[in-house]
Amino acid sequence: MAKILVIDDDGATRLLLKRNLQLEGYQVFAAKDGREGLEQAREHRPDLIICDWVMPFYDGVEVCRQLKADPRLGNTFFILLTSSRGEINHRVEGLDAGADEFLSKPIDAEELSARVRAGLRLQQVTARLSEANRNLSALVRVQRRLLANESVCVPGRSLSGDGTQAEDRSRRSTGSVVADGFDLSRPQSHHLPRDANLLCPQDCHALDLLQPIGEAIGAERAFLWKFQPANGSFQISLGCCWLAGSPPCEESWERAAGFQFHEAWLERLRDGAIVAGYTADFPAEQRQNLQHAEVDSIAIVPLSIEGNCFGAIVFENCPETVAAYQSEGADGSSGDVCCPVTENSRFEPTSPIDMLRGAAAAIALHLDRSAALSALQASEARYRAIVEDQTELICRFDANGNLTFANEAYRRYFELDRCELNGGSHLPLSPDLERDLSESAAIERESSLVMSNGETRWQQWSERAIFDDRDRLLEFQAVGRDITERKRAEEETLKALGKEKELNELKTHFISMVSHEFKTPLTTIVSSADLLEFYLESVNHGTPEKLDNCLQRIQKAAIHMNELLEDVLTLARTESGRLECKPAPLNLNTFCQDLVEEFQGNHGDDLFLDFQCVGTLPEVCLDRKLLYHILSNLLSNAIKYSPENTAVEFRVFSEGDRAIFQVKDSGIGIPEEDLPYVFDAFQRCRNVGKIGGTGMGLAIVKRCVELHGGHVKVTSQLKGDRPSGGTTFTVAFPVDGNPRESLSLTSAAAIHREAPVGNSSGDRFHTHP
Repeated sequence: MAKILVIDDDGATRLLLKRNLQLEGYQVFAAKDGREGLEQAREHRPDLIICDWVMPFYDGVEVCRQLKADPRLGNTFFILLTSSRGEINHRVEGLDAGADEFLSKPIDAEELSARVRAGLRLQQVTARLSEANRNLSALVRVQRRLLANESVCVPGRSLSGDGTQAEDRSRRSTGSVVADGFDLSRPQSHHLPRDANLLCPQDCHALDLLQPIGEAIGAERAFLWKFQPANGSFQISLGCCWLAGSPPCEESWERAAGFQFHEAWLERLRDGAIVAGYTADFPAEQRQNLQHAEVDSIAIVPLSIEGNCFGAIVFENCPETVAAYQSEGADGSSGDVCCPVTENSRFEPTSPIDMLRGAAAAIALHLDRSAALSALQASEARYRAIVEDQTELICRFDANGNLTFANEAYRRYFELDRCELNGGSHLPLSPDLERDLSESAAIERESSLVMSNGETRWQQWSERAIFDDRDRLLEFQAVGRDITERKRAEEETLKALGKEKELNELKTHFISMVSHEFKTPLTTIVSSADLLEFYLESVNHGTPEKLDNCLQRIQKAAIHMNELLEDVLTLARTESGRLECKPAPLNLNTFCQDLVEEFQGNHGDDLFLDFQCVGTLPEVCLDRKLLYHILSNLLSNAIKYSPENTAVEFRVFSEGDRAIFQVKDSGIGIPEEDLPYVFDAFQRCRNVGKIGGTGMGLAIVKRCVELHGGHVKVTSQLKGDRPSGGTTFTVAFPVDGNPRESLSLTSAAAIHREAPVGNSSGDRFHTHP
């Protein structure tokens, strides 16, 4: 029923208007002057006002002006009564004051009725539009605050994604917004204890959501609650509270602590229905708690996602909202209308109930998404922490091969900072974009990289292409580990296997060589012994010359066998480090002269040995026995590999603090590819043909030289490269003769060789074996 206020100082006119309007079915109030009219308008909040122009205290224009300035009465339809005289001027002044319609005296009853009906229709449209605007404005404010606060969450709702309760803390502000949070299980009474803790920072954003909604529906207080199933009932947490137009006080917290969620309410909220009504209409058990909290009306809106209720917003003292809620019921009863609220709820902007549905749906959806986002962020943080703590090198690339992530181990290993990685200026690894990803989504591969310190290090990578549920390439992930030590071990193993193979070949070669070299003198000894036996058994017992010749051959063969055995033993002692070097003062001139005479005597006229002692030779400290091994091997090789009737040059001279020995022949020469190996044991050059030898001589020479701290080098030309080929060995000793470490001497020897030497062709040493 529409309410109409009549303001007129003329009693007859006032009574006439009141009677006619009551006959039309309106509820009519009357006032005799402008001051009383303003008081009754604020008390009854009429839908339409009919006001006379000329009255005591306030005239009609002033009454209209004050009513239109009041936010609660500004939409009231205002009809101003005017006289016939000066009507035009009155209308202009009235319109400026805010009047909506004019009625001239004397009043025609039918015109009055028509203008009232039209005014009420217009007022209803205006009221609906104003309410829709207020509701839409509240929703816009809610949406803006949701968008501005991505981390809005319901207190107690887990943000870690692991189902645990977030730590509840409370905050009390100095304005009209208050927050408090605690968590408890109360399956029976659902009653909050008095002690409350301050809530977490994310919860303070939820406070901003209650204010625009509470203001839009005219509520005095609003509370946000969190529900969580526990033991067949709800575990309930109070999240935050909003108070309209008043600062927080202890009484507010006492009221919040005493609020109870009854089982009947929880059942309806679980079903997605709004619980709303006047306190007087609720059952006695529920009414008692509301009256104790000074609540005359209440509206509880569930927060649901996909049919699961996880919270609720409670609005207290909101009679207009309760009235709108009851008007939506088929029978107009309170508390029996089921109004499901979901994320897909339809919204009618003129209905405060629909506004609550829309706001609750938006908040619920946003809270759910915020919680999911927070859980995702927490999961990503845990994943990142796990990845960062790994010792493996972990990196990811987008579908185009651009680096998107590298863990700390990766950056530390490659000595890169984040700027270098982000700029892509130096990427040690790039995904294999050329492979067939459908066939080889995951691959294993190895790579090597020269580090900043110049060291080459190896990595093994497990690379995988990652696809979405539509088989679209999202990214590549690679996990690497350093395998440098393994590579080195493999290389050492291969070297050891190669060395073992080489040793086996050398052993086979040595056995073959020794059996051949020993067979020849043994055959000589056996045959000579047979001849000697034959001559002794003959009648004439043979001639002395023949007997002497047999004995000499036996003697030479035995000496040769002894030399072979001595070479083997000497080489063995050098390899095992048991060969001793005992330097002693030595006259080189005398030593070399005796050596030349020995060789000349052994070979007779078949040998032309050109010995030159250049200048005055200093007295040196050398091991006589080892020096004999060195020079005898070099001279033997030179003689063995030289053609007949050619000279072997043997020169001795000093140069600074060194004594130099040089042996040069005109023999077959050493192939260039064999030069690096001439000092290795049991190695012989490929061009020796049928020339005998053991391959031990040059190995012995090199080791004996190194024991003295000297070095040896070799130069050679093959016979076919020039008219006179040949090989020259040069040995240099320090005059003091102090023995030095073999390892350093080896390096020195390598430096002073014109070609790397090592294969002791022993006998072709140019000491040619």
